[in-house]
Amino acid sequence: MNLKQPQQQRLPIFLVLIVLLGYFYPKIAVTENYFPLYPGIDTIYPPRFSVEKFNLISVEMSRKEVL
Repeated sequence: MNLKQPQQQRLPIFLVLIVLLGYFYPKIAVTENYFPLYPGIDTIYPPRFSVEKFNLISVEMSRKEVL
């Protein structure tokens, strides 16, 4: 009966979990992060701002056209 086999199987899983935790923890722990469900969560917009008008801006437009 080989008793070391279950422990040997746990070691790679444990190492994979440690590597994943080391990779993802800094990304999760940062409080200032992009929130895809509400991207403008802490953004202060000017009074006349609207997403619809912002999406109408194109590269060819002059500054006067944009403002």
